[in-house]
Amino acid sequence: MKLKGFLRKYYPNIHVRYNHIIDNITDYDKDVNNGSIYVCLKDETYVDSAINNGAKTIVLDKLLKKNKIKRVKGINYIFVDSPIVFCARVINEVLCSLTKKPIMIGLTGTSGKTTTLHLLYEYLKNENYDILAIGTHFIYSYYGLKENKVETNNTTISLCYLFKLLKEKSFDFDYVIMEESSEGISKGRILGLSFDIVSVSNILSDHLNYHKTIESYIHAKERLLYQAKEIIILNYDDEIVKSFNKLTIKNVISYGINSSTNIKAKYIEYYDDFTKFYIEDSGNNYFIVSSLLGKFNVYNILNAWCIIKALNLDLNLFIKILNNKIVIPGRMNEIKIGNCKFIVDYAHTVNEVKEVFDFILKVKKEEFVITIIGCGGSRDKSKRSIIGELVTINSDYVYFTEDNSRDEDVLSIINDITSDLSGNNYEVVINRIDAINKAYQNYKDKNTIILVLGKGSENYIIKNNIKYPYSDIDEINKLYE
Repeated sequence: MKLKGFLRKYYPNIHVRYNHIIDNITDYDKDVNNGSIYVCLKDETYVDSAINNGAKTIVLDKLLKKNKIKRVKGINYIFVDSPIVFCARVINEVLCSLTKKPIMIGLTGTSGKTTTLHLLYEYLKNENYDILAIGTHFIYSYYGLKENKVETNNTTISLCYLFKLLKEKSFDFDYVIMEESSEGISKGRILGLSFDIVSVSNILSDHLNYHKTIESYIHAKERLLYQAKEIIILNYDDEIVKSFNKLTIKNVISYGINSSTNIKAKYIEYYDDFTKFYIEDSGNNYFIVSSLLGKFNVYNILNAWCIIKALNLDLNLFIKILNNKIVIPGRMNEIKIGNCKFIVDYAHTVNEVKEVFDFILKVKKEEFVITIIGCGGSRDKSKRSIIGELVTINSDYVYFTEDNSRDEDVLSIINDITSDLSGNNYEVVINRIDAINKAYQNYKDKNTIILVLGKGSENYIIKNNIKYPYSDIDEINKLYE
């Protein structure tokens, strides 16, 4: 595809002097190579760097003052209403031109996306498919029987980054699985993509720091439905998600525990190291035993089951995979040291924390329950006092500590968490490492469950908007020494 042909189709009033093949499009100046289109999504700071790296065409927001842009001979400068839309149109053209297209799966919902993604990834990897799985913290690539993992900062990566990852393997993946955050959807990071399957796990109050209202948050999630080509999978136990069936003409597959659904979990039994239940599907009952713990993971298994069924793949193989030990990074990860069982989990919303306690209180015997938790800065403040009350009611003792404070004062965040507390079964230990060490030293001689919540598998902590190396799991493992 050449630039002038693309412009004639989408921007007939824009004319350029230099007609070149559209071989690469990027919004990151370091990814520019000879002949690239560089899409300037923020400001013009990196335009010169992109040109030096070989960009042939620069796409900018028309609101930028054209006289501020230093022109370089031999370069096309295109000013448009939306550089993101320009980018999405180019990528859509490339993807539509492919003879073999990857099957695209989009996962959204307040929680459960990462676990569902890992279940699908492990299943498809077991079958030796070529897979690109884009999750909250990591991007997994399994191609030609070789696996690669890279860290990512956003749940939903940019369109240009997705284009880069696909292009690196000549767009030859069998499956692309993507977690889709409400913020990423709202910012156009998946604009123009078509998904063979879209799944919505749940809708809970979250990310209101960005969306401001729950209605805006719901609307962002709804937008993904309109990018589904064939099948939409909905959790009917969530009333908001269930209502989404009125917004689409696509084939809907439903799942749940309590509702009348296509696919249902029943006879659930929870244990401290496994879960067993039956999945009722089309009149048949399938016995499931999984090392994944808690009711929330029953929902995640149901979600993955529906997707595998929609793909017409072998469900019996999925049952075998579930029978094996499955570890989802940062999700209910257990580390036993002496009498203490640490459980590291990413739970940071009210509902996620509540679900962890619902499980713990069902399976615990005589153990003490100790919780280490904080709240992230520059995020929804309304949840802080609710989480404070929730953890002190359900724990024998709580250590309130730092999380990713970002640009907020840690002590101010903790004051928000503790503002409505009347009990005295907690203390503030600002440094997270000190909180872990103190909890262990105080309870190592007792049978104790120590919940370390909020950060999961993250290998950093953000203070004053600077990332520092840090890992809950690493710090707990140091206690062996």
